[in-house]
Amino acid sequence: MKYILTFFLVILAACGTGNMTDGDNNYADNENSMTGYVADVGDERIMVVEKKLQEPFSEIPIEELSEKAGNAISFRVEGNKLSESLQTGEKVEVTHGAVAESYPEQSTASQIKRVVDEDDDIILQQDQKMNLIELETFRQAVQNGKEEQIRMVQYTTEGDPVFMNINYVNKQIEVVIDSSEDQYGSEENAIRHITCSQLEYFLTESQTVSFEIVNCNNSESTLLVADIPLAEIIIPDQSYHKVEVKAGDNILFNTSDQKEINEII
Repeated sequence: MKYILTFFLVILAACGTGNMTDGDNNYADNENSMTGYVADVGDERIMVVEKKLQEPFSEIPIEELSEKAGNAISFRVEGNKLSESLQTGEKVEVTHGAVAESYPEQSTASQIKRVVDEDDDIILQQDQKMNLIELETFRQAVQNGKEEQIRMVQYTTEGDPVFMNINYVNKQIEVVIDSSEDQYGSEENAIRHITCSQLEYFLTESQTVSFEIVNCNNSESTLLVADIPLAEIIIPDQSYHKVEVKAGDNILFNTSDQKEINEII
């Protein structure tokens, strides 16, 4: 039985303290591999940069590009199906050939794969859930008719990541499911595109909050996004290094003091 659940929450815009190894956003040990963030997607090309950008790459003054973006490579990606599903801001790893020196540099991608971003991805594992507040932020954006996008990562029994991009735009919900890292998945259907019209959330009898996208063009017409214990969606079980309390556009409280954060959470 479904119970419609309404949240009256003051958003805690918090940043999880996901561990990052040295050089996490830099070139990998293999000189022909780069891990970074998608800054632009064009016709058979993608731009990948070292630092995650807060503004469009094309709008950054040329004299500020190196400082804000760090290393940057424009990759030719002709015929790569995964590249066609990428969105700006996604963390990826690109295996590539020789690099032509310029800024940004130029190269040809031989392989692209999504990489888990512990800072921003909503990560759902049996024993660990991260950045759940992003799901509530997305729900509120959809409710208010504001364009928004999130990326979720769930894991197979064998521990392989399955990525789900959910993008609310033009009053529709566009979903891309990438199971290309699933060793037992179908290679033919590794990248799936689904269009839906509505996000629903409700409290189940087992006291979990179920998030579903409905009126979809897939065979079931419904897509389960997440099923999360109520206590975890209200106060995510994670660590924070910053907490910001907002009411509308007004910032009511902002702290990085761990003692104050512990008292709030």
